[in-house]
Amino acid sequence: MTSRRLGFDTGDVVQAYDLVTGGFEGTPDDPCTWHDAADLYRAWAQKQAWATKPFRDRDDIPAWMRDAPAMVRFTREWLKDPDRIRAWMRDYWKREFPAAPLVTAYWGWEKIGMWVGPDYFPVVPDDATFAQLVSDLKALGSHAFPWPSGYHWTLTFDKRPDGTFAWDDRARFERIAAPHAVCNRDGARYVRTPFWLRGGDCACLCGGDPWTRNWWNRDICLPLAKLGCEMFQVDQVVGGLYPACWAKGHPHGPGEGLWKSQTFLDQLRTMRETMRTVQPDAIVGVEEPNEFFNHLVGIQDYRDCESLADEWASVFNYIYHDRLPCFQSNIRRGNRIWQAHAAADGQIPFLTPSERDLGDASPALVNGRFEDVTATGGFRGWGKLGSYNGVSYDGRLFVDAATKHDGARAIRLEVKAGETAVHVAQNVDLTDGSFRAGGTYRLSGWLKTGHASRPNSVNFCFLGANGKGGSLPFPKPEAGWAHVSRDFEVPAGANHLRVMMHVAGEATVWVDGMALEEVRADGSTREVVRSGRGPYDAFMKRWVALYHGEGRDWLAHGRSVKPPRMTCATQPYMVTPPGEKPYALQKPVVFCNAYEAHDGRRAVVLVNATDEAQTVTLDEKGTRRTLRLAADEIRLLK
Repeated sequence: MTSRRLGFDTGDVVQAYDLVTGGFEGTPDDPCTWHDAADLYRAWAQKQAWATKPFRDRDDIPAWMRDAPAMVRFTREWLKDPDRIRAWMRDYWKREFPAAPLVTAYWGWEKIGMWVGPDYFPVVPDDATFAQLVSDLKALGSHAFPWPSGYHWTLTFDKRPDGTFAWDDRARFERIAAPHAVCNRDGARYVRTPFWLRGGDCACLCGGDPWTRNWWNRDICLPLAKLGCEMFQVDQVVGGLYPACWAKGHPHGPGEGLWKSQTFLDQLRTMRETMRTVQPDAIVGVEEPNEFFNHLVGIQDYRDCESLADEWASVFNYIYHDRLPCFQSNIRRGNRIWQAHAAADGQIPFLTPSERDLGDASPALVNGRFEDVTATGGFRGWGKLGSYNGVSYDGRLFVDAATKHDGARAIRLEVKAGETAVHVAQNVDLTDGSFRAGGTYRLSGWLKTGHASRPNSVNFCFLGANGKGGSLPFPKPEAGWAHVSRDFEVPAGANHLRVMMHVAGEATVWVDGMALEEVRADGSTREVVRSGRGPYDAFMKRWVALYHGEGRDWLAHGRSVKPPRMTCATQPYMVTPPGEKPYALQKPVVFCNAYEAHDGRRAVVLVNATDEAQTVTLDEKGTRRTLRLAADEIRLLK
C-alpha cells in the first residue's frame, strides 16, 4: 500500500483513497496477461458516468455513426482538385460499398498550410467550392471530419534564410488573443516550435479561460459547421491536456489541476451545442483518448500503433471497445502490420485513397516526366518536405519551361547561400500487385547540374522493410544533361519505395524524364504500370465488408474479451525513435482478438499481417486448434 500523501510544488495533496497493488496468478492452461488487469479495471470503469451506455444504444449519436462506418482521409492535394474526390466517392466507394456510411477526414484544408491556425478561412480551395464538395459527398453517404489545431495559435510559419517568415501572425495574436494564452511558471508566454511549422512558433491559448472556449466555438467550429462539416476533432490538445498554465489573470488555479478536466468537459459540451445549431447531428472528438470525455465524444483518434513497445497492448480500446469506436489516424497505405493490428483490434477501417482505386492504368511513378503542374506551382505526385528532425528545408523548387530535357518542362531545385536544403519526394506504392518481392527494377532519370558546392543525388529507400536503397548522383556541371540509372531488388515486406530529390549546399539542379521500370530476365525493361487492383484493395474490401456486415456485432459493437493464447511466427518491424537509429522490433505475423456480442455470442478474429500463408495455434481452456491463414486473410471464427 502506498502513502496517500503526495508532494507537489503547490503543497501536499491528500488522496481520498489508498492505492493497493497486488499480483495475478494464472494457470498453465490460462496464463495471466494484461487483459486480466484490464478486466478488473473495466468492471469499475463501465459503472462511471462516462461509460454507462454501450455505443450502439447512445441516443446522442446519429444513426449513421452507429451503423459501423469506415473512414477515408483526403489530403490538401486532393482538395485542390475536388472532382478527383467526387470521382473516388462515386466510382469506387459507392460501387464497392453502396450501403456503408463513410467518415471523410480532411487534412490540409487550412488556408495557409497544414496545421497552421487559427487563420483558417477561406479554406482550400475556397469556401464555396469546399461547401459544395461536402454537400455532394454527403448525398453519397459521406460525413466531413476536419481537425482544427486545438488551442494552438501559429505565430510564425516557414522561416526564411534572412530570419523573416512566409507567414507572420504575431501582431494579430497580440491584438486579439495574448491575454488568454498559456503562461509558464515564470510568467513568460508558453511558446513551442513544432516541426510542421517549418521553423515557426506557436502559442497555446488556455482552455481555463472562458474567452478561449467561446473563441473556439464561435470562430472555429461554427464556421466549419456552416460549410457542412458534421464531425470535429480538437486536434493537438492531446486527451484534453494542453500545457500547464500559470497566468494570474485567468479564472483557474495555478499550474496543473482538476480544473483542466472540468473546463475541457465544458468545452466539448458547448462545442457540440454550438455546432448543433447548424448541424443537428454534430459529433465531437479529441486527439488521443481520455476516458473522462467518452460520454461526450463520438469517435476516438487512437495512436497505439505509434508505440515503440514490443507489444501493442491496446488497453483503452479493450476496456471501452463497445463504448466508443477508435481509429488509427496515421496509418499508411499498404502497411500490413498496422492495418492487420487495427482490423483485429476492432478499430474503424481506415482507407488511404489513390487514383489507382479507379482502375487507371498509369505509371507507378506518378508524373515522373514533370508535365503535370499543380495550381500552386508544384508537381502532381511530388511533395516538398518543409522540415525534418527540427531542421527546416528552406530551399525551393520551380517549374522550368526553359531548361528541360524533353517535353514542356522540368523541375528545377535551388538552394541559395544560407539555406539548408530542398527535399522533394514521392512514395510509390509497392502493394498493388505491380511489383514482385525479389524482382529487379530500375530507377532512372535525366539530371543536370548548374552549380553545386557539394555532391547531391536523387535517393531512394524502402518503407516497411530493410533493404538496400540507392542513389542517382547529379553529374558535374560540364556534363550537361546525363541519363543516370540504378537497379535494385524489392525486399520482402516493403510497402513503399520512397524517391527523394535531396539537394543541400548552395546549388541549382534540374531533373526530368524519371522512370521506374521492371528489368526482365533477358535484360529488356518495361515501365511499371499500376494494376489498379491488388492486395491492399482486396484487404480493405474484406475489412470494410466484415466490420460493417457479418462481423459488426463483434468488431464494431462487441465487448472485447481475453483472446485465446496464440502461437505463431514473428516478423521484424522497423522503428525509428526521434534522434536515434532505426532498429527492429518483433511483431506477430498474425494478430488475434476476441469479442462478445451484446447477446453473449463470442467470436475470435485472426488477421494475417503478411503476403504469405501463415500457421497459428490457438490454446484455450485445454483445447488446441491449428489454423492456416492465406496471405492478408481476415478470418472471423464465430
